[in-house]
Amino acid sequence: MANCKVIAVANQKGGVGKSTSVYCIGAGLAMDGRKVLLVDVDPQGDLTKMLGQRKPHELTHT
Repeated sequence: MANCKVIAVANQKGGVGKSTSVYCIGAGLAMDGRKVLLVDVDPQGDLTKMLGQRKPHELTHT
């Protein structure tokens, strides 16, 4: 955990590419062999949908 890096992407405005940016950054790091954890705190769950979860609004516990 000492070498853990945190990258946060935030903006108040919707539709500016936050989820897409996070998806691309995460995918690039994973393809580089790094361990990646993506956390989607957007109520719309766009990143969660991009990662294959069909009904993100039904997720209550992680």
